[in-house]
Amino acid sequence: MVEKAKRKGVQNSASIAIIMYKKKLCRSRVTDLWRTILQSDRDDEIKTRRKERGSCQSLSRNVNLAADQVVEKQPEQQYNEE
Repeated sequence: MVEKAKRKGVQNSASIAIIMYKKKLCRSRVTDLWRTILQSDRDDEIKTRRKERGSCQSLSRNVNLAADQVVEKQPEQQYNEE
């Protein structure tokens, strides 16, 4: 059923579960499918958050490194100017 709905262009897995429920297909299967969908959505969200957190950490690390380099260069420039 899921594959058939995807072939017809239904992209959202939640929509597939609703369609199955409306057609009165085995309600316990739909409930199980719904739980699986929610769990996979949570897993995807957690993975996305981890990726974002990792990219933010690497970005802040790069900014800190760049700031350290600027701070290191400034005292040298002051001595050269004197």
